[in-house]
Amino acid sequence: MKHPFFILLTGLVLTTSCLREAEVALGDISGAYTVETGQNYTLFRPTMEPERTVGFMFYPGGLVASEGYFEMLTPIAEAGYPVVVVDMPLGLAAFSPRRGERVLERISNGPTTWA
Repeated sequence: MKHPFFILLTGLVLTTSCLREAEVALGDISGAYTVETGQNYTLFRPTMEPERTVGFMFYPGGLVASEGYFEMLTPIAEAGYPVVVVDMPLGLAAFSPRRGERVLERISNGPTTWA
């Protein structure tokens, strides 16, 4: 390799950029919902009472980081619907098509129906 420093620097810049985007997405909270992160998921739980009995589960697109969808999904949580974003292995749902079911087993006091 002719330029290992350049490759390392590029990787560092990209990683830092992605982390900054995730911080912005999680930090932009209006008070209408809380953010819970767990093993393989992020849950946007509305603070309004009573919580709705229907929630929204989202599988990210192939090879797209789940954080990239947070801004698009938060209005659903602001409207009072719990939203769970399921993280996929290697960014592909094909490697774990039932991961959402396992995530729902870990969420306590959640909706009875998920779309």
